[in-house]
Amino acid sequence: MPVKRTVLLKAQEDILLPKSPGLWLHALFFKWLEKSHPELGKELHGAAPAPFSLSTLIGLKRKQKKLVLKGEEYVSFEVAGLAPQVEEWLLAAGEEEILFNQQKILLIPAGLKQKTFQQLVCQSKEKTFSYVSPATFRHYGRNLPLPVPELVFGSLLRRWHSFAEKGLLPEEDHVADILLKKFELKSRMLDLQKYRLSAFVGSTTFLAASKEAEVLLGSLAGFAVFAGVGYKTTMGFGCVEVHGT
Repeated sequence: MPVKRTVLLKAQEDILLPKSPGLWLHALFFKWLEKSHPELGKELHGAAPAPFSLSTLIGLKRKQKKLVLKGEEYVSFEVAGLAPQVEEWLLAAGEEEILFNQQKILLIPAGLKQKTFQQLVCQSKEKTFSYVSPATFRHYGRNLPLPVPELVFGSLLRRWHSFAEKGLLPEEDHVADILLKKFELKSRMLDLQKYRLSAFVGSTTFLAASKEAEVLLGSLAGFAVFAGVGYKTTMGFGCVEVHGT
């Protein structure tokens, strides 16, 4: 049962964040796990495919073009669990104060969204993905910052099969029947400290060209809201909002 939890976050003092704050949030997330559920934290380190995703930090302020987490002011982020052990922890998680990089940070789990995989199964002829955070893909070992339908839905379907019950969706061959109808995209260059990564933001509209593809499109679009799309979804990349019939 995919679960998404909104978490409020408050630091005691101002924190200057890196250019890609997803790295900072990823490290904070594992510090939270280390304190509240160390066994799960060890299990998630290096797990492939990752049974969770993280959003970007919501409500950050800029100070002279730099990202600043203001002390004593709340921001938020979302963490989604795709596997039972993560889902159970998110449902039970309570308020926690963490010492992270010499700063006290308060985490308060708040809003909750959850659906079973069976509830996600549906048909759709057309869906529009709005990329709330930059997205990119790995293709034959290289970075590909383009929302090619086979990459978008092929990767989503592989993650679905890793965590969902068997037999809910058609075979992967039908991913080829999902077409890119239109797009409005802008490129982004992301600084990940040790290297830079090309990505994109904007929106894409996908069209199903067969009945089997309609099931894949509808179901995987709903799953994408939890799982994220593409590469580094555990660092806030590939967060999407989905619209369409």
